[in-house]
Parts: sequence; structure tokens; C-alpha cells
Amino acid sequence: MIMTLNFFFDDGAIDKMGDAIVANTELTATDFGRPVFEKGMREMLGKELADKLISQLNLYGSYKKFPDELKKTLFISDIKMKWNKETRSYTSYGKIGISNINKAQINKYVDGRIEIIKKRGGDILNIYLELDANNWYYFNYTRGTMLAVSSNEAFNTAIKELKPEKRQKDGDKEKKEPNYNFNITTAAKKTQFLRKTETKEESDK
Repeated sequence: MIMTLNFFFDDGAIDKMGDAIVANTELTATDFGRPVFEKGMREMLGKELADKLISQLNLYGSYKKFPDELKKTLFISDIKMKWNKETRSYTSYGKIGISNINKAQINKYVDGRIEIIKKRGGDILNIYLELDANNWYYFNYTRGTMLAVSSNEAFNTAIKELKPEKRQKDGDKEKKEPNYNFNITTAAKKTQFLRKTETKEESDK
């Protein structure tokens, strides 16, 4: 499927992640001709605009002008997920295709793992993206708090140096949204997530 994730975060930090992926010349280009991608784009944007943009991607490998409709924190153009009954979670497998990060056009595959856990007390989202063994990014969201950490110290520093009030946002009370904040976490949390999901995969086999 395709997946869009839009969340309040520091643009400076998130743009550093996009720049790092764009700069990595070893990563494979995404496939724009997949029927699932074309169908998803038409459902999101309408047939006329989607077909125009898909044509540009196939001709030039990027959009001639980035469409505001696709400005998302993270737009994933290719991801496969499976349901685990025991953990009540969806977990991705295989490569993850990234279309864009904010307005930065990426269009590359990375290694990684995304997990969505269904819980009565609030769903949990884990995102791990790996450019190579030494370059990775991890996000964990639960109950109004987004935690993040990376091997990229410039990404971490951008978050650490923000004043607390710049890292929080009030939820929409009419929509019963919780207040939201983001902060730095530790690499140990990323390691814990990877070990847990690897154990799940072994038990599935």
C-alpha cells in the first residue's frame, strides 16, 4: 500500500533526514509504475491531478513542481504490512519506498520497519528507517508524545536545542485530540524495538 504520515515536528530536523536520504547514492529508486501506487494517488488526489503527476514521475523521475497536496511529514509510496494476531499489530516487511519528506522529493527505497499497534489505551506507532548500517532514524509515537533519535547527530541536536514550548502543540478539543509534544529519546529504545520485532518474526516462522 501507500501511507501518508503527517505530524508536528521540527522542520530543521526532519529536513536533515530528507537531505541524508537524497544524498545517499547507493539507494535504489522507487517504482512509479506499480498499480497500487497509481490507485492510491488517484484516491488521494483525484484522477486528473494524479495522472498528471504520475506521468511526470515516469518521464522525469520527479515532479516538475512539488504539489502542495502531497506535502506530508512522511509520504511512503511502497510498503507491505502483515497482521500479527498475538500482538495486535501491523508490521512492515521488505523495503520501504519513500516518496517525499515535507517538500523534499526522495523517491528511494530504504531498509526499515514500521509497526502500528492497536491498543484500547491508544495506538502506538514505531518507525525505523535505515540508509545503511551506520545511518538510521527512529520514531515512536504513543499517547500524544512523539519520541525520535538518529545516528545523525545534527538531527538529534536540532531537537535538543529547541525550547520546550517549540516542541508542543495543543490538541483540537472539538475533535477530542490529545495535546501533543515531541522530544529526543535514546538509541536503546530503537534497539529494543528492533529486537522485539525480530523475535516476533522468528516466532511467526
